[in-house]
Amino acid sequence: MNHSEKVERFFKKTKTWNMVLLIIVGLSAIMGIANIPTTLNPQMADISNLPEETVAISEQLFAFQDSLVVKAYAIITLLIDIAVVVLLFKNNRKLNQEKLPNTIPYYLQFALVVVNVIYTLVLTPQIDLGDPSLSGVSSVLSIFSAIGVIIGSLFVLVPALMALLNLRKVKGAILEADISRAELEAEKIVPEPAAVVAAEELNDELKADDSVTEIVKESQVEVKTDEKASELAAKTKPASSLAATSGTRKKEPRFSKKQKIIFGVLAGVAAIALLVGGMMAFMASQNNEASALPSYTTAEVTMADPLTFNGTVEAEQTSDVYLDATKGRISEILVANGQEVAAGTPILSYQSDEVAEQVKTAEQQLSTLNLQATNASASLQSAQTRKNEIQANLTTARNRFNGADANSPEGQVTRQEQQALIDQYTQSITAQDDVIQQAQQAVDAANLEVSNANSNVEDLRSRVATQVTAEIDGIAIVNEEGQMSATVPVIQVVSKATVIKTTVSEYDYHRIVVGRTVTARAVSSDQSVNGTITQVNLLPDAAAAAAATGATTTTANYTFTVKPESDMQYGYSCQVTLPLEELRIPASAVVTEGEMQFAYQVVDGQAVKTAITAEDQSGVTVVREGLEQGAQIITNPDDQLTDGLEVMVN
Repeated sequence: MNHSEKVERFFKKTKTWNMVLLIIVGLSAIMGIANIPTTLNPQMADISNLPEETVAISEQLFAFQDSLVVKAYAIITLLIDIAVVVLLFKNNRKLNQEKLPNTIPYYLQFALVVVNVIYTLVLTPQIDLGDPSLSGVSSVLSIFSAIGVIIGSLFVLVPALMALLNLRKVKGAILEADISRAELEAEKIVPEPAAVVAAEELNDELKADDSVTEIVKESQVEVKTDEKASELAAKTKPASSLAATSGTRKKEPRFSKKQKIIFGVLAGVAAIALLVGGMMAFMASQNNEASALPSYTTAEVTMADPLTFNGTVEAEQTSDVYLDATKGRISEILVANGQEVAAGTPILSYQSDEVAEQVKTAEQQLSTLNLQATNASASLQSAQTRKNEIQANLTTARNRFNGADANSPEGQVTRQEQQALIDQYTQSITAQDDVIQQAQQAVDAANLEVSNANSNVEDLRSRVATQVTAEIDGIAIVNEEGQMSATVPVIQVVSKATVIKTTVSEYDYHRIVVGRTVTARAVSSDQSVNGTITQVNLLPDAAAAAAATGATTTTANYTFTVKPESDMQYGYSCQVTLPLEELRIPASAVVTEGEMQFAYQVVDGQAVKTAITAEDQSGVTVVREGLEQGAQIITNPDDQLTDGLEVMVN
């Protein structure tokens, strides 16, 4: 097998073990991420049903799991696993390209095993088993836990170790290949004895230090040209002399610079692990000391349970269209049932037969008036034409009068004749102007009558077929029964936006305020949305019904409206939940001294005496002042409890 095949084989083995380690560490990181909620917020199991002798052990284990040190260690370990996964991914890419990977993630796995063993030995809680003769059992359990950690760590150590071993074989195969190439090149340009000595010396140096590979690569470049041949020969000559005087050579360093850095990092991790272990041991001892403190039970200050109301989903806006007999009969419904329409869209058409007959009569009258207007216009035109003729004759007579010779007897006769005509034509024009004026008045009157008749016809025509348009945006609901009855809407347009109508009794009426946020849940589909109270009726529904029937009622109910953030299905039954901003605590937590009320809060392990204002409401203690939601208070205070006392709480 040649050197190239050996390198490829060892690269494949390294890649295989790198992938195995990547899968194991990746699964560990995924499990760590999934367990973050449990790690950061461990829950104490219900110990009320446990045997009395195991309650103390359960409490000690919970305190250990809930300690800050354990949480910090889990988070740090998870971050290291994620970093190792990233490095192993990069190594896998390099191995695919047959490049040397980073060895830090492999060495880091060895360091984590050491830290886990130290963590197990130092931090495993020393459980008080209640029997002095069993005091050593806890220590034995810690040792067995450490052994279990080591055995479990083999799943990580074996792939890491095999990857390192195969990686070293890769480096060895690469070095052998470099030496072979160096020997072949040296044989070409250096005399045989000197080349042998140089190859042997170069082989020794390569085994002593990986960094000499750079010299081999430099030599390979240099021997490719005749100009560098003499330099390589010069290098091999001192090498032969060094071989002869090997007893006086300076000893090569045992570890490379890269290995020293890795070992330094590992040593630092071990030191940090020891330091953290010491701090954890110190904190564990402090916890043991704290166990001697007086123990009390605590409770969290919480809000009161919310109020729940039953309601129904309705359209926010509704527009009903009923039959209007004054408009005639419904000739056509212009929308389909369930069709979405916009405001102004025609949805219904009427047809009136009575108005249609009126239209015919009006149209006949209009025709007569049009004929009269035409005749009047013709008379006016005839009168205007006659006036024009008389005006032409008058112009001719004037011209003849002006053209006759006034000094001659014939001229004088002509002038007298034309003057008589001029007077006649002038009188005729005046009379014709009166005729024209009368004809114009007749035309104007006829045109006015025609215009009025046209307006009447247009009005009647518009009333023959009328349309009804939608008043709001929404969905059209068609009811055929409405075409025969004026009590049922023919078309109902409902908005897509919905509201929830519900009722509240007089006992909780003061809690219903416009603008408050509620939660609505559909009973049939479990759809849950937030909503806002938008309207509260001033008059009760029961009072309105009683006023109509004359009856009396003992409890008043009021309707209020909720606007959900997202639309819901019409008609759905809903439960509307209103949170109450009332802080409640157990009655046993209230300490009364004269007219003052107090409660003990637990702050940083100390009891803090706090003045409060509380009142009893139907057997429930409601805090008005002094405490905030989430505060921890002692529920079983006694005479020994004082302000500032360090306590242990459950």
